[in-house]
Amino acid sequence: MKHFAAIVWCFLFFVPFLQSQVVKTNEKGEKIIEYPDGTWKLFVEEGTGDPLGVSQDEKNPWVEPDPEEEAKKKAIRYAELLSADAAQLQNFAQAARSKRLIMEEEMADMKARPNAYSSKEILALEHKMTKQKERESLSFSLYSQATRLAQDAENMIFLKPKKRDKAMKHLELEKSRFDTRMQALADLENPLQETSAPIVEKIYKTYDPQKDTRLNPPPYSCVFTHNEVDKFSGKMRRDLKPVVLFTHTPKDLRPFLRDREYITCRGYLADLSDGLLFLSLEFSIASNNAQAAFGGIPNGSILSILLMDGQTLRLINSKSDAGYYDPDLEAYIYRSQFQVSGVQERILQSAELDQMRVIWATGYEDYEVFELDFFRNQINCLRTTN
Repeated sequence: MKHFAAIVWCFLFFVPFLQSQVVKTNEKGEKIIEYPDGTWKLFVEEGTGDPLGVSQDEKNPWVEPDPEEEAKKKAIRYAELLSADAAQLQNFAQAARSKRLIMEEEMADMKARPNAYSSKEILALEHKMTKQKERESLSFSLYSQATRLAQDAENMIFLKPKKRDKAMKHLELEKSRFDTRMQALADLENPLQETSAPIVEKIYKTYDPQKDTRLNPPPYSCVFTHNEVDKFSGKMRRDLKPVVLFTHTPKDLRPFLRDREYITCRGYLADLSDGLLFLSLEFSIASNNAQAAFGGIPNGSILSILLMDGQTLRLINSKSDAGYYDPDLEAYIYRSQFQVSGVQERILQSAELDQMRVIWATGYEDYEVFELDFFRNQINCLRTTN
Protein backbone atom coordinates (compact mmCIF):
# COMPACT_ATOMS: atom_id res chain seq x y z
CA MET A 1 0.00 0.00 0.00
CA LYS A 2 2.81 2.39 0.84
CA HIS A 3 4.49 1.70 -2.54
CA PHE A 4 1.24 2.31 -4.39
CA ALA A 5 0.74 5.67 -2.61
CA ALA A 6 4.28 6.72 -3.51
CA ILE A 7 3.69 5.86 -7.18
CA VAL A 8 0.45 7.86 -7.23
CA TRP A 9 2.17 10.89 -5.63
CA CYS A 10 5.02 10.83 -8.16
CA PHE A 11 2.51 10.56 -11.01
CA LEU A 12 0.50 13.54 -9.76
CA PHE A 13 3.67 15.63 -9.37
CA PHE A 14 5.38 14.68 -12.63
CA VAL A 15 2.40 14.89 -15.05
CA PRO A 16 1.84 18.67 -14.57
CA PHE A 17 5.63 19.13 -14.93
CA LEU A 18 5.57 17.39 -18.34
CA GLN A 19 2.46 19.28 -19.39
CA SER A 20 4.19 22.58 -18.71
CA GLN A 21 6.76 21.76 -21.46
CA VAL A 22 6.16 21.75 -25.22
CA VAL A 23 8.11 19.80 -27.83
CA LYS A 24 8.67 21.93 -30.96
CA THR A 25 10.81 22.00 -34.09
CA ASN A 26 13.02 25.06 -34.44
CA GLU A 27 14.07 26.83 -37.64
CA LYS A 28 17.04 24.45 -37.98
CA GLY A 29 14.74 21.44 -38.02
CA GLU A 30 15.84 20.35 -34.54
CA LYS A 31 13.38 19.02 -31.98
CA ILE A 32 13.48 21.09 -28.82
CA ILE A 33 11.71 21.16 -25.46
CA GLU A 34 10.41 24.65 -24.67
CA TYR A 35 9.75 25.58 -21.04
CA PRO A 36 7.18 28.09 -19.76
CA ASP A 37 9.88 30.69 -19.02
CA GLY A 38 11.01 30.67 -22.67
CA THR A 39 14.17 28.61 -22.17
CA TRP A 40 14.69 25.43 -24.21
CA LYS A 41 16.80 22.30 -24.62
CA LEU A 42 17.35 19.86 -27.45
CA PHE A 43 14.93 16.93 -27.35
CA VAL A 44 16.65 13.55 -27.15
CA GLU A 45 14.94 10.75 -29.07
CA GLU A 46 13.42 7.78 -27.29
CA GLY A 47 15.71 4.96 -26.44
CA THR A 48 18.52 7.18 -25.25
CA GLY A 49 17.27 7.12 -21.67
CA ASP A 50 17.34 10.93 -21.63
CA PRO A 51 14.02 12.17 -23.16
CA LEU A 52 14.20 15.54 -21.43
CA GLY A 53 17.67 16.31 -22.76
CA VAL A 54 19.41 16.20 -19.37
CA SER A 55 22.58 14.22 -19.96
CA GLN A 56 24.09 12.37 -17.06
CA ASP A 57 27.51 13.42 -18.31
CA GLU A 58 26.58 17.08 -18.29
CA LYS A 59 29.12 19.06 -16.27
CA ASN A 60 28.06 20.76 -13.09
CA PRO A 61 27.81 24.49 -13.95
CA TRP A 62 28.29 25.44 -10.31
CA VAL A 63 31.82 24.11 -9.90
CA GLU A 64 33.89 26.71 -8.06
CA PRO A 65 36.69 28.13 -10.24
CA ASP A 66 40.29 27.59 -9.14
CA PRO A 67 41.51 30.99 -7.78
CA GLU A 68 45.07 30.27 -8.91
CA GLU A 69 43.99 29.54 -12.48
CA GLU A 70 41.65 32.55 -12.52
CA ALA A 71 44.49 34.82 -11.38
CA LYS A 72 46.74 33.48 -14.16
CA LYS A 73 43.97 33.97 -16.72
CA LYS A 74 43.51 37.54 -15.53
CA ALA A 75 47.22 38.26 -16.01
CA ILE A 76 47.07 36.67 -19.48
CA ARG A 77 44.04 38.80 -20.42
CA TYR A 78 45.87 41.96 -19.32
CA ALA A 79 48.95 40.92 -21.31
CA GLU A 80 46.89 40.27 -24.45
CA LEU A 81 44.85 43.47 -24.08
CA LEU A 82 47.87 45.70 -23.50
CA SER A 83 49.84 44.04 -26.31
CA ALA A 84 46.95 44.78 -28.68
CA ASP A 85 46.85 48.38 -27.43
CA ALA A 86 50.61 48.69 -27.99
CA ALA A 87 50.34 47.43 -31.58
CA GLN A 88 47.54 49.89 -32.38
CA LEU A 89 49.35 52.76 -30.73
CA GLN A 90 52.54 52.02 -32.63
CA ASN A 91 50.66 52.23 -35.95
CA PHE A 92 48.83 55.36 -34.85
CA ALA A 93 52.04 57.04 -33.68
CA GLN A 94 53.84 56.30 -36.93
CA ALA A 95 50.90 57.65 -38.93
CA ALA A 96 50.82 60.76 -36.74
CA ARG A 97 54.53 61.33 -37.37
CA SER A 98 54.09 61.00 -41.13
CA LYS A 99 51.23 63.48 -41.08
CA ARG A 100 53.27 65.92 -39.01
CA LEU A 101 56.20 65.71 -41.47
CA ILE A 102 53.84 66.51 -44.35
CA MET A 103 52.57 69.54 -42.44
CA GLU A 104 56.13 70.71 -41.86
CA GLU A 105 56.78 70.48 -45.60
CA GLU A 106 53.66 72.55 -46.23
CA MET A 107 54.81 75.11 -43.68
CA ALA A 108 58.25 75.30 -45.31
CA ASP A 109 56.56 75.94 -48.66
CA MET A 110 54.42 78.68 -47.13
CA LYS A 111 57.43 80.40 -45.63
CA ALA A 112 59.33 80.12 -48.91
CA ARG A 113 56.46 81.86 -50.75
CA PRO A 114 55.01 84.31 -48.20
CA ASN A 115 53.18 86.31 -50.85
CA ALA A 116 51.16 83.26 -51.93
CA TYR A 117 49.57 82.69 -48.52
CA SER A 118 47.71 84.90 -46.10
CA SER A 119 48.71 85.23 -42.47
CA LYS A 120 45.40 83.60 -41.59
CA GLU A 121 46.32 80.44 -43.56
CA ILE A 122 49.76 80.31 -41.94
CA LEU A 123 48.29 80.62 -38.45
CA ALA A 124 45.74 77.93 -39.23
CA LEU A 125 48.48 75.50 -40.28
CA GLU A 126 50.55 76.37 -37.20
CA HIS A 127 47.54 75.53 -35.06
CA LYS A 128 47.10 72.17 -36.82
CA MET A 129 50.79 71.39 -36.46
CA THR A 130 50.65 72.07 -32.72
CA LYS A 131 47.74 69.64 -32.35
CA GLN A 132 49.48 67.07 -34.53
CA LYS A 133 52.70 67.25 -32.50
CA GLU A 134 50.64 66.68 -29.36
CA ARG A 135 48.98 63.61 -30.91
CA GLU A 136 52.32 62.23 -32.04
CA SER A 137 54.07 62.72 -28.70
CA LEU A 138 51.20 61.33 -26.67
CA SER A 139 50.73 58.28 -28.90
CA PHE A 140 54.44 57.37 -28.82
CA SER A 141 54.47 57.81 -25.03
CA LEU A 142 51.39 55.59 -24.68
CA TYR A 143 52.92 52.98 -26.99
CA SER A 144 55.96 52.79 -24.73
CA GLN A 145 53.77 52.57 -21.61
CA ALA A 146 51.50 49.87 -23.06
CA THR A 147 54.54 47.78 -24.08
CA ARG A 148 55.99 48.01 -20.57
CA LEU A 149 52.67 47.15 -18.87
CA ALA A 150 52.10 44.21 -21.21
CA GLN A 151 55.51 42.81 -20.22
CA ASP A 152 54.68 43.35 -16.53
CA ALA A 153 51.41 41.44 -16.98
CA GLU A 154 53.20 38.60 -18.76
CA ASN A 155 55.78 38.35 -15.97
CA MET A 156 52.97 38.03 -13.40
CA ILE A 157 51.77 34.77 -14.92
CA PHE A 158 54.74 32.92 -13.44
CA LEU A 159 54.79 34.63 -10.02
CA LYS A 160 53.71 32.96 -6.80
CA PRO A 161 50.09 33.77 -5.82
CA LYS A 162 50.93 36.23 -3.06
CA LYS A 163 53.38 38.17 -5.21
CA ARG A 164 51.02 38.04 -8.17
CA ASP A 165 48.20 39.58 -6.12
CA LYS A 166 50.42 42.45 -5.06
CA ALA A 167 51.79 42.96 -8.56
CA MET A 168 48.24 42.87 -9.97
CA LYS A 169 47.14 45.70 -7.68
CA HIS A 170 50.11 47.74 -8.86
CA LEU A 171 49.34 46.93 -12.50
CA GLU A 172 45.67 47.86 -12.15
CA LEU A 173 46.68 51.23 -10.72
CA GLU A 174 49.06 51.79 -13.65
CA LYS A 175 46.37 50.61 -16.07
CA SER A 176 43.95 53.17 -14.63
CA ARG A 177 46.48 55.93 -15.30
CA PHE A 178 47.09 54.52 -18.78
CA ASP A 179 43.34 54.58 -19.51
CA THR A 180 43.15 58.22 -18.42
CA ARG A 181 45.92 59.13 -20.87
CA MET A 182 44.25 57.05 -23.60
CA GLN A 183 41.11 59.12 -23.05
CA ALA A 184 43.21 62.27 -23.47
CA LEU A 185 44.39 60.94 -26.84
CA ALA A 186 40.80 60.13 -27.81
CA ASP A 187 39.79 63.69 -26.89
CA LEU A 188 42.48 65.01 -29.23
CA GLU A 189 41.03 62.88 -32.03
CA ASN A 190 37.45 63.98 -31.36
CA PRO A 191 36.39 66.20 -34.28
CA LEU A 192 34.08 68.09 -31.94
CA GLN A 193 37.16 69.39 -30.19
CA GLU A 194 38.22 71.23 -33.33
CA THR A 195 36.79 74.72 -33.52
CA SER A 196 34.95 75.68 -36.71
CA ALA A 197 35.23 79.40 -35.96
CA PRO A 198 37.74 81.43 -37.96
CA ILE A 199 41.20 81.47 -36.42
CA VAL A 200 41.99 84.99 -35.30
CA GLU A 201 45.43 86.37 -35.79
CA LYS A 202 47.31 85.92 -32.55
CA ILE A 203 50.61 84.56 -31.32
CA TYR A 204 50.45 80.87 -30.44
CA LYS A 205 52.74 79.60 -27.73
CA THR A 206 55.20 76.94 -28.81
CA TYR A 207 54.02 73.50 -27.70
CA ASP A 208 56.37 71.87 -25.22
CA PRO A 209 55.70 68.12 -24.73
CA GLN A 210 57.80 68.14 -21.56
CA LYS A 211 55.24 70.42 -19.91
CA ASP A 212 52.24 68.34 -20.93
CA THR A 213 51.15 66.36 -17.86
CA ARG A 214 49.27 63.91 -20.07
CA LEU A 215 52.54 62.96 -21.74
CA ASN A 216 54.70 63.20 -18.64
CA PRO A 217 52.79 62.53 -15.41
CA PRO A 218 54.09 64.43 -12.39
CA PRO A 219 57.21 62.72 -11.03
CA TYR A 220 57.65 61.50 -7.49
CA SER A 221 57.69 64.52 -5.20
CA CYS A 222 61.21 64.91 -3.76
CA VAL A 223 60.55 66.67 -0.47
CA PHE A 224 63.56 67.16 1.84
CA THR A 225 63.20 67.63 5.59
CA HIS A 226 66.95 68.34 5.95
CA ASN A 227 69.27 69.74 3.32
CA GLU A 228 72.13 71.35 5.18
CA VAL A 229 75.56 70.78 6.73
CA ASP A 230 75.42 68.45 9.72
CA LYS A 231 76.76 70.24 12.83
CA PHE A 232 78.42 67.14 14.27
CA SER A 233 80.04 65.61 11.18
CA GLY A 234 80.55 68.79 9.18
CA LYS A 235 79.25 66.99 6.09
CA MET A 236 76.31 67.88 3.89
CA ARG A 237 73.28 65.86 4.96
CA ARG A 238 69.99 65.43 3.09
CA ASP A 239 66.93 63.67 4.53
CA LEU A 240 63.83 62.95 2.47
CA LYS A 241 60.30 63.23 3.82
CA PRO A 242 59.11 59.95 5.46
CA VAL A 243 56.44 57.91 3.70
CA VAL A 244 54.27 55.06 4.98
CA LEU A 245 55.87 51.77 3.95
CA PHE A 246 53.29 49.46 5.48
CA THR A 247 50.63 49.04 8.12
CA HIS A 248 49.72 45.85 9.94
CA THR A 249 46.77 44.98 12.15
CA PRO A 250 46.01 41.39 13.24
CA LYS A 251 42.43 40.34 12.51
CA ASP A 252 41.65 39.69 16.19
CA LEU A 253 42.60 43.29 17.06
CA ARG A 254 40.64 45.00 14.28
CA PRO A 255 37.34 45.21 16.26
CA PHE A 256 39.15 47.04 19.09
CA LEU A 257 41.23 49.43 16.96
CA ARG A 258 38.47 50.29 14.49
CA ASP A 259 39.98 52.81 12.05
CA ARG A 260 43.45 52.76 13.62
CA GLU A 261 46.30 50.49 12.57
CA TYR A 262 48.16 48.39 15.12
CA ILE A 263 51.58 48.92 13.50
CA THR A 264 52.47 51.75 11.13
CA CYS A 265 55.96 51.90 9.63
CA ARG A 266 57.30 55.07 8.02
CA GLY A 267 60.63 55.21 6.26
CA TYR A 268 62.94 57.59 4.46
CA LEU A 269 66.41 57.71 2.98
CA ALA A 270 69.21 60.12 3.86
CA ASP A 271 72.67 60.63 2.44
CA LEU A 272 75.89 62.37 3.42
CA SER A 273 78.22 64.25 1.12
CA ASP A 274 80.74 61.39 1.20
CA GLY A 275 78.22 59.11 -0.55
CA LEU A 276 76.94 57.16 2.47
CA LEU A 277 73.28 56.19 2.23
CA PHE A 278 71.06 55.42 5.23
CA LEU A 279 67.57 54.00 5.67
CA SER A 280 65.63 55.23 8.72
CA LEU A 281 62.48 53.47 9.91
CA GLU A 282 59.96 54.60 12.51
CA PHE A 283 57.45 52.14 13.96
CA SER A 284 54.31 53.37 15.70
CA ILE A 285 52.55 50.66 17.72
CA ALA A 286 49.08 51.47 19.06
CA SER A 287 49.33 49.50 22.30
CA ASN A 288 50.15 50.22 25.93
CA ASN A 289 51.74 46.77 26.10
CA ALA A 290 54.08 47.26 23.13
CA GLN A 291 57.21 46.93 25.26
CA ALA A 292 56.05 43.59 26.64
CA ALA A 293 55.07 42.33 23.17
CA PHE A 294 58.06 43.64 21.19
CA GLY A 295 60.70 44.67 23.72
CA GLY A 296 62.58 46.95 21.37
CA ILE A 297 64.91 46.93 18.37
CA PRO A 298 68.40 45.64 19.29
CA ASN A 299 71.59 47.13 17.93
CA GLY A 300 73.02 44.85 15.21
CA SER A 301 69.65 43.27 14.39
CA ILE A 302 69.08 42.43 10.73
CA LEU A 303 66.40 43.89 8.51
CA SER A 304 65.68 41.45 5.68
CA ILE A 305 64.23 43.00 2.51
CA LEU A 306 62.51 40.67 0.07
CA LEU A 307 62.17 42.06 -3.48
CA MET A 308 59.51 41.20 -6.03
CA ASP A 309 62.08 39.40 -8.20
CA GLY A 310 62.94 37.04 -5.32
CA GLN A 311 66.20 38.66 -4.22
CA THR A 312 66.79 39.21 -0.50
CA LEU A 313 68.96 42.00 0.92
CA ARG A 314 70.02 42.28 4.55
CA LEU A 315 70.70 45.56 6.34
CA ILE A 316 72.14 45.89 9.85
CA ASN A 317 70.59 48.17 12.47
CA SER A 318 73.15 50.63 13.84
CA LYS A 319 71.20 51.93 16.86
CA SER A 320 69.37 50.23 19.68
CA ASP A 321 65.97 51.61 20.69
CA ALA A 322 63.81 50.53 23.63
CA GLY A 323 61.00 52.79 22.42
CA TYR A 324 59.01 55.49 24.17
CA TYR A 325 55.32 56.20 24.70
CA ASP A 326 53.80 59.19 22.87
CA PRO A 327 50.64 60.25 24.74
CA ASP A 328 49.43 62.40 21.84
CA LEU A 329 49.55 59.48 19.42
CA GLU A 330 48.62 56.97 22.13
CA ALA A 331 51.32 54.70 20.75
CA TYR A 332 54.85 53.46 21.39
CA ILE A 333 57.46 54.77 18.97
CA TYR A 334 60.56 52.81 17.89
CA ARG A 335 63.28 54.05 15.54
CA SER A 336 66.08 52.24 13.72
CA GLN A 337 68.75 53.15 11.16
CA PHE A 338 70.48 51.01 8.54
CA GLN A 339 73.39 51.78 6.25
CA VAL A 340 72.90 50.84 2.59
CA SER A 341 76.02 49.75 0.69
CA GLY A 342 76.82 50.83 -2.85
CA VAL A 343 76.01 47.39 -4.25
CA GLN A 344 72.69 47.29 -2.37
CA GLU A 345 71.86 50.80 -3.59
CA ARG A 346 72.32 49.79 -7.24
CA ILE A 347 70.01 46.80 -6.75
CA LEU A 348 67.35 48.79 -4.89
CA GLN A 349 67.37 51.64 -7.40
CA SER A 350 65.63 49.46 -9.99
CA ALA A 351 63.76 47.05 -7.69
CA GLU A 352 60.26 46.73 -6.27
CA LEU A 353 59.68 45.88 -2.61
CA ASP A 354 57.68 42.88 -1.50
CA GLN A 355 58.19 42.22 2.25
CA MET A 356 60.30 43.27 5.21
CA ARG A 357 61.33 41.05 8.12
CA VAL A 358 61.93 43.07 11.29
CA ILE A 359 63.77 41.49 14.24
CA TRP A 360 62.46 42.68 17.58
CA ALA A 361 63.90 41.88 20.99
CA THR A 362 61.17 39.25 21.45
CA GLY A 363 61.34 37.71 17.97
CA TYR A 364 60.73 38.64 14.35
CA GLU A 365 57.73 39.46 12.17
CA ASP A 366 57.24 39.68 8.40
CA TYR A 367 55.32 42.62 6.95
CA GLU A 368 53.84 43.20 3.49
CA VAL A 369 55.16 46.45 1.99
CA PHE A 370 52.66 48.51 0.00
CA GLU A 371 55.03 51.25 -1.20
CA LEU A 372 56.64 49.07 -3.86
CA ASP A 373 58.66 51.90 -5.47
CA PHE A 374 59.98 53.33 -2.21
CA PHE A 375 63.70 52.73 -2.81
CA ARG A 376 63.54 53.48 -6.51
CA ASN A 377 61.81 56.82 -5.96
CA GLN A 378 63.86 58.01 -3.01
CA ILE A 379 67.25 56.96 -4.40
CA ASN A 380 66.46 58.79 -7.64
CA CYS A 381 65.57 61.88 -5.60
CA LEU A 382 68.89 61.83 -3.77
CA ARG A 383 71.01 61.08 -6.82
CA THR A 384 69.36 63.46 -9.29
CA THR A 385 68.47 66.43 -7.06
CA ASN A 386 71.09 68.93 -5.95
